[in-house]
Amino acid sequence: MSMLTNVAFFTTQPGQGQVLGQRLLALVGPTR
Repeated sequence: MSMLTNVAFFTTQPGQGQVLGQRLLALVGPTR
């Protein structure tokens, strides 16, 4: 899972990282 998040953060453009991070947390949070 960490690999997926790393790839996602690397591919984000400046300013969108925080938004994508929140979306990833929303997806990963409930699954734990």
